Amino acid sequence: DIYHDRTFNRAQVLEAAVVLLLTALGSVCRLSNSFIVAEGDAVHFFVASLAFLLLVRAASFTSRVGGFSTLAAAAAAVRLLMCNGILQGLGVSWVKEGSDDDGRGESGANNARVYYEPGDLSAVLVLGPLAMLPWVCHRTLAPVTGGGLRTVVATALAAVGARVLATGAGADALGRTAGQGAAEVLRAAAAGFLPWVIYWASSMAAMFLVPLTALQAGEVRFTVAIATHGIVWAVMLVLVLLSGDRGALWGLLATTQVACLVLAVTDGTGMVTHGGCVWREVTLTCALHVMALQMFYAGGHRCAFHGLHFACAFTGFTKFNFYLMGTLLAVNTWSGDLAVCSTLPAAAAANHLCYHHYFGYQLKGTSGGRRELGTFRNSLARFTLGYSLLRAIGVVVSTVFVAAARRHLMVWAIFAPKFVFEACGMCVSEILLVLAVMIASGLVGELPVG
Repeated sequence: DIYHDRTFNRAQVLEAAVVLLLTALGSVCRLSNSFIVAEGDAVHFFVASLAFLLLVRAASFTSRVGGFSTLAAAAAAVRLLMCNGILQGLGVSWVKEGSDDDGRGESGANNARVYYEPGDLSAVLVLGPLAMLPWVCHRTLAPVTGGGLRTVVATALAAVGARVLATGAGADALGRTAGQGAAEVLRAAAAGFLPWVIYWASSMAAMFLVPLTALQAGEVRFTVAIATHGIVWAVMLVLVLLSGDRGALWGLLATTQVACLVLAVTDGTGMVTHGGCVWREVTLTCALHVMALQMFYAGGHRCAFHGLHFACAFTGFTKFNFYLMGTLLAVNTWSGDLAVCSTLPAAAAANHLCYHHYFGYQLKGTSGGRRELGTFRNSLARFTLGYSLLRAIGVVVSTVFVAAARRHLMVWAIFAPKFVFEACGMCVSEILLVLAVMIASGLVGELPVG
């Protein structure tokens, strides 16, 4: 078994070195204008390479319990590879569909009015993930006493589904049976009332219900997991809403592949050394950084000012507000960073569990409780600082390249937009990382420990 003693530690270093190499290659390639244009395909290739590496690793060690952990890690790597392939196709079709008017016309990527013909494949790709989201939510959110968080998220998911159905074939069917007046009322509700239901439900879940629900767990691991899953689903509701008809598919694949990544990296390793735990942090941090870029391009975005999805900023609004519309546009544009930064505390908890076998046990009355909390906070700090460092490196490389190529013919068409997107993305990710650390550390600090 290669995952034992010194050979195990060398394997951890090798795995982290390969992921670091892929990340460094992506940063260095920003010095090429051809790479900037084809960066979307490159990051998908990096994620596929990582998935293949994890699949080979899962097949190279003996599991702890009858092959279950080996099978689970291998299956997670395969699912990660499949999600990456579907996301790449989704991003390509998204950009092509909105290339004529960049998401602002009738055929734009963010147009909410979508019509489906019987047997149309696009209807399956849109309505299928929309129907699966409640089941995934049911499997993700813990059934804690009270049920307020699940109820609010379920209500918001119902509003998302009703809005999709009310703007397409559902409204047409109602118009044929009950008259065009009823159909227009349904479309008006979908354009104005239902988005506000989602906004308020998401805000209520993130600010009030998630902390109250997480503190009922009484255990560090479960508290962090419940809080992270609750925040992810609270923000995912808004991301699905702003992303239009493809939002459900994007959200389903994004959450699935992040979960598969964490499972494939941490499951079945039997890690017992602190050094191996730190190297796993490096692997997860680099992989999540690349995955955030992958989600950016999978959402139909590109580093061009005319490629911004301006229509999403007006979802549920009829009057312009600079700060509110700017916030919604930033949330939609950097949705990948939002999804990844929201899951960092759960990734830190999952990796930390590999080092402390009793991390998930009840800490009240145990002598090592405070040491466990301190170790988890240090692990979370390394995750966030590492992610922030990788973001900063990308900005520095883009800055150097723009300064060196300031007289290039394509400086305003390719290089300057890339620099602006990198700088703004770093600012957004820093704000999200601070919020993630505050929420996770604050909730964990409220737990009673001995």
